[in-house]
Amino acid sequence: MLNRIIPLVTLLLLAFPGQAEPIVKTQTAVFDITANGRAFGTMALDYRATATTYSLAVTAEATGLFGFLLRAQYDGQASGMISPDQGLVPLRFSAASERLFKRRNTEISFENNRPTQVTLTPKRDRTSLTDPSIITDTRTDPISLLAELFTWQSPGCPPPRRLYDGRRLSLVDISDATPSATGQTCRGSYQITQGPDHSLQSGKRRFGLAYHYEITANSQTLTGAEFTSGSTTILLTRRAE
Repeated sequence: MLNRIIPLVTLLLLAFPGQAEPIVKTQTAVFDITANGRAFGTMALDYRATATTYSLAVTAEATGLFGFLLRAQYDGQASGMISPDQGLVPLRFSAASERLFKRRNTEISFENNRPTQVTLTPKRDRTSLTDPSIITDTRTDPISLLAELFTWQSPGCPPPRRLYDGRRLSLVDISDATPSATGQTCRGSYQITQGPDHSLQSGKRRFGLAYHYEITANSQTLTGAEFTSGSTTILLTRRAE
């Protein structure tokens, strides 16, 4: 009985963090997205944390001509625990995406950095990897990784992360930081190791990555990111607050 009650209590605390612990950190930002120099869309982030829990809500949508043609939008959220070494340990991930009037909803529960339950609709979008029992190694979800990148304050760059999104397995590998005019840049790669390609990048399994941070005496701020594959370059640029 006790092993059933503890996870329930943990989820309730995450759902109502203000009742258990005060919010000690909030951070929001909007990034403009361009593809090969053309405006593509926007991504808004809303991060909240107590001393021991975190959550990040993400809203992304295509705008302008791309928005008219693709009708693309993504709403996602991840929440979990903050470990004593300030690592993010995922507990829940949810995402709702729409493109060309096709919708997909995903919900994943994690325990000890491993997916334990997945709900994904419609059924036709499921893959063999939607069954979490075949995932044998530790994983995090894409939004928890984004939360780590968004709030990173430690020296150097974030460590490599193995990702799971309910349909595929992937790896983000980040090299050591290189100095820039205003701070540092972390370069690396994103690679799909198992599962289907991403629909907007069909046939591409590996992407170059770069994360740009501005460093001041008191903080480190993610100011932009770059994704490259072949002749395609996608840039995320943080709007001034």
